[in-house]
Amino acid sequence: MAWTKPIPPATRGRTYFLAVCCVIFAASVASFADTAPRSDGSIVRFLARSRSEVSPKSGRFEVVEKPLEWDAKQTALIICDLWDKHWCDGATQRVGEMAPRIDALAKNLRARGGLIVHAPSDTMAFYKDAPQRKRATDAPLASAPVEFHWNRCDLTVEPPLPIDDSDGGCDCDPPCKTYIAWKREHPAVEVAAEDAVSDQGREIYNLFVQRGIRNVLFC
Repeated sequence: MAWTKPIPPATRGRTYFLAVCCVIFAASVASFADTAPRSDGSIVRFLARSRSEVSPKSGRFEVVEKPLEWDAKQTALIICDLWDKHWCDGATQRVGEMAPRIDALAKNLRARGGLIVHAPSDTMAFYKDAPQRKRATDAPLASAPVEFHWNRCDLTVEPPLPIDDSDGGCDCDPPCKTYIAWKREHPAVEVAAEDAVSDQGREIYNLFVQRGIRNVLFC
């Protein structure tokens, strides 16, 4: 997902702390046609894809595609909640299939000078002594036009989800029991020496300002 124009300061679930970072930088919903962007040198080229409602309240959407070119050194990839284990067995299996492809994307962007931010919520204790964690906590405080705090979905500015997420994404029968199953990010994703680790919007925003990040990719 790529953010390319401002979004409202409210979003769903535990992704809010990250979305509030992106509000300053980049966004319209986009996705990759391939595992990694097609790139030359430090320029990242890919096809942004979004859905636009055909007419107001019609409930019908059409795909809109737009080629984008970004300077990789001004681009960050946030990998959010790609945990090593989920309370749902089905979700754990799906993440296991996605993780190598997300790692390939991270390697591609990292090699071109982009910043990779690992954001597995609730697992900062695992990374407390890692230099990648310290890189995020040590970024100097930056002035921000929004407050960093938890928000629930605001239906006055956000449309309803296209799916029923009341089951937490579990597709198992019978449904799995909920518990805190995660301890770290999925091990198939490399946390390289030059990366950062944080699950706090304020820290990530500080880091982005420090590094001159203008474009944000979100997995």
